[in-house]
Amino acid sequence: MNNIINTFTDKLLTIDPLTYNTNAPYPHCAVENILDESFAKLCQTEILNIPNSFWDRYDNPFEQKYTLRHKNDLPHNCQKLFDILTSQETLNILSNIVGEKIFNDESKNWWGIHTYKDGDYLDIHSDAGNHPITKQKKHITLGIYLSSNWKEQNGGHLEIWDGDTVLKDNAALFKCYNRILPSFNKMIMFTNTINAWHGNPDPVVIKNNEKRVFLTLSYISEKHTDEMQNNREKAFFVPRPNDPVNIEKDKLRLLRADPNKCANVYVANK
Repeated sequence: MNNIINTFTDKLLTIDPLTYNTNAPYPHCAVENILDESFAKLCQTEILNIPNSFWDRYDNPFEQKYTLRHKNDLPHNCQKLFDILTSQETLNILSNIVGEKIFNDESKNWWGIHTYKDGDYLDIHSDAGNHPITKQKKHITLGIYLSSNWKEQNGGHLEIWDGDTVLKDNAALFKCYNRILPSFNKMIMFTNTINAWHGNPDPVVIKNNEKRVFLTLSYISEKHTDEMQNNREKAFFVPRPNDPVNIEKDKLRLLRADPNKCANVYVANK
């Protein structure tokens, strides 16, 4: 267990705070081989063997994917991984990287394990800025890809975009700065700024039993004190500049971002 923890923390310590925080268009990074390889494979195997009945299906105009339903009953090694990700040592390292004290989300609101089938996608969006219960700031999103046999031709790249502030209801995207392949044992991390636009909007291509697998959680910091911070309570989806015009989809964007109405757009099918 100590070797597993040390491999992860040693990799985290390679992230230079200055480089991370000055990456354009907002702080983000990707780290290869973030976990001990044998441990990463154990987690991957557990996820791939979870029965179909344990997954919820998100099938709406903005996102198509599967999400593991039970956050409090994870497979053995996956729980070990979340224990590492939420340890005090990890919190200390991440706080040093971003320059602000961060905390675990005890409600596990943003914990998740996701898988994709052929054609699935997640449109470009900015995450919710406020925790739905504590109203604290959603500060960092961290994810680890445990994808199986994933190659460049499978697509599903995480795209990092610059754009308007998320507070604008007609926010537009300007430029894609990075496209990150969701290959096995790669970590991604970004700070949830007011313009942290991201997603994997191009449908994945699965022909030979590949599987896009993503394990993720977010960390929080103290409540917002700046009125110009992201105060949305749900994710806000926007089109890319060259995406086809879709009037019906555009009508749903603000509805999807409304915490009181969003269920009308993205009901999870069990």
